[in-house]
Amino acid sequence: WNNVPVRQAYDIPAFSNRWDYNGEGNSWSDYTGRDDNQDGIGDIPYSIMSEEETKVEDQYPLMGKFYCFKVSNNSVSIVSDTTIDRIDFRSHDTEGELVLNITKGTPNGFLRLRIPRALLDSLCQVEFSGETTSLSFHELSCSDQTFRCLYISYTSDGTGKHYLNLTGTTQIPECSMACLLVIFSVTVFLVCMNRFRTSNLLRWSSRPDKRRT
Repeated sequence: WNNVPVRQAYDIPAFSNRWDYNGEGNSWSDYTGRDDNQDGIGDIPYSIMSEEETKVEDQYPLMGKFYCFKVSNNSVSIVSDTTIDRIDFRSHDTEGELVLNITKGTPNGFLRLRIPRALLDSLCQVEFSGETTSLSFHELSCSDQTFRCLYISYTSDGTGKHYLNLTGTTQIPECSMACLLVIFSVTVFLVCMNRFRTSNLLRWSSRPDKRRT
């Protein structure tokens, strides 16, 4: 634009653009900053060209791509430098397991996760499939009563398809066979009652001697 170096975004002040919000910004493929405190957010702001040549920045550039998945009617958001293919969630009584299917392009990787406490209220264990030489995780300061925010980093001997398993307590109880039996019984009862009422109404309407009094 006007012979300036090509950038990924251009700021027009009249539009009142905002490049970051609530401690998170955007992912920029040409961002060269570092993440020394390991929270998935770049330590140095990303500069954006402005129409008025003023200093415009994304204060919290992401160190990876942003993903958002719907899991059991809850939203799990992830920032990662690996490809997240799918998320599965399994629960049994008070235990929950969140399984991330990932494709690693490099032996090293990280994930910044924002998990609803309804899925994993407390975290007990993190496991990574395959040959893992190192795996570490810690909780971020942005965690609150609704969400758990985690940072996970790992070093592996290989690339390709892998699984990251997070287990802990959950607020989503498994629907037991007894619960299913109760639901089935109530449904059958309501259907039978509806058919009984319909049958009586048809019988009454077909009587030839019915009179209006």
